Amino acid sequence: MFKTLSSGAVKDLNGNKAVKDLNRQDVERLQADVFKATGSAQLTAYTLKVLSLTMSHACRQGLRDSNPCAWIESIRDTSEPATATKHKAFDWSELQALFAVLKDSVYYLFLLFMLVSGMRGGEVSALTWSAIDWKNRTLSVNATATFTLDGQRTTGAPKTRASKRVLPLTDAMLTVLKEQRKLSLMLGYGCGADSFVFRNAKGLMVEPTSVSRTLSQAC
Repeated sequence: MFKTLSSGAVKDLNGNKAVKDLNRQDVERLQADVFKATGSAQLTAYTLKVLSLTMSHACRQGLRDSNPCAWIESIRDTSEPATATKHKAFDWSELQALFAVLKDSVYYLFLLFMLVSGMRGGEVSALTWSAIDWKNRTLSVNATATFTLDGQRTTGAPKTRASKRVLPLTDAMLTVLKEQRKLSLMLGYGCGADSFVFRNAKGLMVEPTSVSRTLSQAC
């Protein structure tokens, strides 16, 4: 029932199997077939994204109970060594200039914490006060920002097992967390165990795409 277009050829997903009957094995087989046919990890990921949206719509329509694409790890292209990838890192003067521009942004401390912790935006968005062990100076990364089947922002498990980790709290990380804690209390958000550490202007979980947009505008 679902078809994917790759390299100008239309391929059937397991014949004419109905959407309601698709399972995780079908999706993993499709993923492998598309990557084998195209050699493109990016196109393979896009194909699965389209399929996942289709399955989410089927769930909303009552045709399925769950999305078989959920938690399937993306295929990574390892044909080119990581050392061949070129990156442009900020130097110290550029970082100072950037954060001077961001100083009055609601995302200032959020971005500063990303910088000093090395955490991903989605992980910082999902961070709650319960993940912080002040006594032992550690931070548990056990969640990330994701979406519900109907497209609402929520939190969920990280994409891979390796993403779950415990980080030592450096002095720089502690400084940012203490500043954020003071700000949260001042704004009346509270710092309960399940409360988000960082919030947007409406007091809700920070949307990673909004942070990215703010950062792009600043640059």
